[in-house]
Amino acid sequence: MGGPRTLAADSVAWMERRMPQSISAVHIDDSLILAGDWNGLIVAWNLEGEELWSADVGDRVTSFKIDPTDQDIRCIAGREAMRINPIDGEILWKTEFDGSTDILSCADEGKCWVSSSVYDIELNDFVICAITHIGADGEIIHRLEFDERPWSLHILPSGKIALGLGRPRGGLLYLKPDGNQLVDNHFDLGDSPVCCGVGQDEILLGHINGSITKISTDGKSDLLPSITKETIECIIKSPLGLLIGTSKGSAICYDDEVAWTVDLETEIEHIRFCNQECAWFGTWSGSNATLSLIDVKSGTITTHFTLSARLRDIAVHENFTVIGMDDGRLLVFEEKMLTRRIDSESIETNDRSDLRDRLRALRK
Repeated sequence: MGGPRTLAADSVAWMERRMPQSISAVHIDDSLILAGDWNGLIVAWNLEGEELWSADVGDRVTSFKIDPTDQDIRCIAGREAMRINPIDGEILWKTEFDGSTDILSCADEGKCWVSSSVYDIELNDFVICAITHIGADGEIIHRLEFDERPWSLHILPSGKIALGLGRPRGGLLYLKPDGNQLVDNHFDLGDSPVCCGVGQDEILLGHINGSITKISTDGKSDLLPSITKETIECIIKSPLGLLIGTSKGSAICYDDEVAWTVDLETEIEHIRFCNQECAWFGTWSGSNATLSLIDVKSGTITTHFTLSARLRDIAVHENFTVIGMDDGRLLVFEEKMLTRRIDSESIETNDRSDLRDRLRALRK
């Protein structure tokens, strides 16, 4: 064999659905699959693939979260944040912002934090950015404006939040609710802006210059030893260390030192765990999209899956992975079925392909 197998993603999908426009956000949990598109359509299915409801929220859906307090859906779309009943899709409230919503994170007691920004096309930069604290009924509790777009949002155990900032200041912005005010404290992390981050106690921030800063629980910063010169596009934590994706296609596992590096050749835009052993790495070349399954311990590429269009979002829950793509296609992978199809020597035969098509058609 001459390397990892390459398969078409739709040939191994457990389920396929289609949206009218490019899918911009997906979610999956114990009972629900959600997808939102660029025109504001949201569709909910159960795990058997039956449509439960749909709703039109009017603008591109950015993110879904299930609130841990009331189990309702929190969603950001266009210039609005909203609360949605997961049973029937009823929109319970909407809160409007001055700019486009970017990041959503649920806090305690049904509250949430939303970052938003205004982009000036002539200046080719973000000109007004804000963080807003929203109550369980949609009321604005706190709001603070600043010049930099946040690229990561971290809710800390202390009740504070931290934002990883882009240009001009970069660094980390700590915010503490105090009555009707948000007390802010900026933490300088050098000249390279933050472009991604992960963590709610210990924070890890990826920078444009390829460096990674670790912020400990006591607020002390530590610049990790040089890992790469390439821009850190995405980063997640695993029990085996950090999984990192760069602008030039380097997939890296780091645990005190670089455990392995895999060259995926084109920009890595998404990383998610498939299970405890493997992780998904989604890449985009400008014309071709690939989803690669990599063994986290060894760095071995299990399989490359070619996609019909750019991958816009990916969500994983237990044995299921959901992906949403630019051409409006939503694919669901089930772990055991996926493993069987990867391992099957006859997966490429016409008879198998015809059978898969017929089985998938029954689920549409």
